[in-house]
Amino acid sequence: MATDTPRASVLLEQESRYVLAAPLCEGRRVLDLGGTSARARATLAEAGASEITVAAIDAESLARELEGLGIEGVEAVADAALPLPFGDAAFDFILCHDLTARLAADGAWLAELRRVLHPDGYVLFAVAREDGRRLCDLAPAVCAAAPADLARSGDDAVPAGPAGPAA
Repeated sequence: MATDTPRASVLLEQESRYVLAAPLCEGRRVLDLGGTSARARATLAEAGASEITVAAIDAESLARELEGLGIEGVEAVADAALPLPFGDAAFDFILCHDLTARLAADGAWLAELRRVLHPDGYVLFAVAREDGRRLCDLAPAVCAAAPADLARSGDDAVPAGPAGPAA
């Protein structure tokens, strides 16, 4: 597949999200909402995530793809709907892909994300611009729903260090 096609550009942008998220996954229970690539889940597993749960539109196909790639320890569940089928504080890191339509249509999504996120956890909202080439802002209200130690730097969310936001 040529890398200058729109589909290739979007896939590259989506998979780059996992590279950005990987350092936050070590030893954490990860919920991946809306991602598409089984191969990208290997990035999270290789980063040392203790558990990975993926909510996918086609969980059965994703599970077969994960198995075919030899990626173990990833639970694939049917595309998440409210209420999310997980316990309180079940995840230490939540990666949300392109969920602006759901967030805009139903404010209960933010409350549900907060409910399933451990108090010391992180949320990364990853939203492709129309050109599909970089992560960008959602809205100030969405950023406020993230834990206090999740800071903003340019267009990408980054964890804050002990002295405050990363430079």
